[in-house]
Amino acid sequence: MSTMKKVILIVLDSVGIGSLPDAQAYNDEGANTLGNLFLASVIFSTTKV
Repeated sequence: MSTMKKVILIVLDSVGIGSLPDAQAYNDEGANTLGNLFLASVIFSTTKV
């Protein structure tokens, strides 16, 4: 039986997949961090340098 030597734990707290009903009060309307990261990665990966 093998033993685990390392563990990598990534916590995506407040990564945001949309805004809450009170977003306007915090000037955070249209928040979509996960979607924006995806779009940025697609744009970055298709851009020639």
